[in-house]
Amino acid sequence: MKYGRWSIIAAAILMVLPTAAMAQEADAETDAEPSTHFEKTVEFSHLNVISLDGKVGEVDVKSVEFTVANKKSGSVMGIGGSDSEIEAVITTRLRFVTTATTKWKLDMLVEFLDEDGNVIDRVTNSDGIKNNDKKIDLKHSTLRWALSHIKEARVTVAAKQ
Repeated sequence: MKYGRWSIIAAAILMVLPTAAMAQEADAETDAEPSTHFEKTVEFSHLNVISLDGKVGEVDVKSVEFTVANKKSGSVMGIGGSDSEIEAVITTRLRFVTTATTKWKLDMLVEFLDEDGNVIDRVTNSDGIKNNDKKIDLKHSTLRWALSHIKEARVTVAAKQ
């Protein structure tokens, strides 16, 4: 009987300790600086605004939109066709919003993925934002045949002041 009481007390202590540790971790997370890195994989869908609902530093990463157009220039030498038959331009429009009074530098990477998650192509850009709602276009020429293989896009944004 005397071991039973100590076992119950020990079990009660062991149940309370993890709960206290989790509460301390939750407090630490709310006190931590906001993340300066965001990554999300979305469906590659033409002309649809896709919500991202992310945050880097003091900047909200709101949405992404993909558009595809024919490349407009002369013919490709040695092939005999025009560039518009062979190449396309993917425009990736990212929308950011911030009320920060100091400028944030955004480094953006968009990777175009096939159905297995392999990278087919990518585009990068850097820009700054301060106290506004900003749309940033990333334009990228790619081979037209690659468009049918792109199933998803991984959007990565890093921010620094």
